[in-house]
Amino acid sequence: MKRCNFSPCKCSDYVVITEVDYFIVTDPPEIFVHPETGPNTEGNNVVLSCDARGIPFPTISWTRDGSPVDSRDSSRISFSADKKQLTITNVNRTDSGEYRCVASNELGNDTSKAATLDVRCKNGVVLLKLVRSIHCQRQSFYVLAVELYWN
Repeated sequence: MKRCNFSPCKCSDYVVITEVDYFIVTDPPEIFVHPETGPNTEGNNVVLSCDARGIPFPTISWTRDGSPVDSRDSSRISFSADKKQLTITNVNRTDSGEYRCVASNELGNDTSKAATLDVRCKNGVVLLKLVRSIHCQRQSFYVLAVELYWN
């Protein structure tokens, strides 16, 4: 059996490689799970989800109407540890808007499709009170007061 030194050589039974080339695979972020939502009623909880791939693994952030969403702005807003989920508890009308997730790594970023959150008022009760009725010849007119009560 022959021995090879550290310089490349060809032995009869095997080849010794003294230098190894390697390469690093990188890939820009790509969102493959886009957030979705629809109309919601005040008081409900909303969960928006997003997922992305890329190398290095992308970080996720969220925007509402183009501005960053920060959980420090409201105790009702929270993120999962990996930020793939945005939760808004007890939504109200001021939470309405277009939500997007942004996946970023050193090669760039990708922005999701918009999820439009439309928060509607809870059902209310409308009370009509007869204030006065007016009768003129063959016609009657009624003056009503409207009172709205919301749950």
